[in-house]
Amino acid sequence: MTGSSMVKLCIVCLPFIFFILSCKSVGGNGSVVSGSSRSSGAYDGIFEKGFYTNNDLGLKIHFDSDWVIKSKFVHFNKSERKYSTYLDNGTSVLLFTGYNEVREIGLRCIAERLNTTPEKHFNYHDSKFGSMISKYKITFKKKESTTYRGVEGYRTVMETKINPNNTFIFDSIYFRRGEINYKLDVWIKGSKYESAVDVITGIYNSIDFIDIKK
Repeated sequence: MTGSSMVKLCIVCLPFIFFILSCKSVGGNGSVVSGSSRSSGAYDGIFEKGFYTNNDLGLKIHFDSDWVIKSKFVHFNKSERKYSTYLDNGTSVLLFTGYNEVREIGLRCIAERLNTTPEKHFNYHDSKFGSMISKYKITFKKKESTTYRGVEGYRTVMETKINPNNTFIFDSIYFRRGEINYKLDVWIKGSKYESAVDVITGIYNSIDFIDIKK
């Protein structure tokens, strides 16, 4: 299996990746945007000319030309739709998924109405890892507060061994706007990570908040 095929497999076929990186949130304060479900097209964004834009949330992120970003529910594959439906409790939504076949990177972004700090948002998910930490040999390489273009966040770098021949790095940024918390996860084979750090940081550094369209 090629590296890019492995990345795509991780995006759509490894359920534990989605489980350990974002359990369904409970106890939120109402729906993220409206009472509509993700499958109805609610929270759909636009990806064009290298920019992911979500006018409902006022979120904009730039990606270079190597990225394929799926920002609409209708474009999600079966596994992505299943995961999106699992999250779609009115408090958490899967905004988009994507992959970079050249760099062999996968990613996804979740919005959650938790109204908490980025670090507490991380702690919320970290508390739910439980037995997965030992089962999948998970270690955290980095946990730090960050500021990119004035957007305060909390960045973590996690390493996990899928099998003796495949180690993956999960680089995540937690950030917020008002009551909405975001979690942008990027994953890549361990052997490819160092050469891709600048690309990942560049994505984080492009996060921008724009006017929300009513």
